[in-house]
Amino acid sequence: RLELPSLSPLGLANVITFAYLGRVHMSLYTIGCTVSAAATLQIPQLLKMCMDFLLAELNVQTCVYVWNIAAA
Repeated sequence: RLELPSLSPLGLANVITFAYLGRVHMSLYTIGCTVSAAATLQIPQLLKMCMDFLLAELNVQTCVYVWNIAAA
């Protein structure tokens, strides 16, 4: 039995999707758990995709949210 208490189910599901398909659906709702899972499991390609997504979504309305993700 493998326990990964620091990973959310959605984050892990996104990692598995990325592993099988090489892509994953990202939104501001899911990006935090995806970044956390990719960092925990050390998946640099997925982390880069997440960072590219965050940069593309960065604006006045989302800057504090993106900052909190980066600080986590």
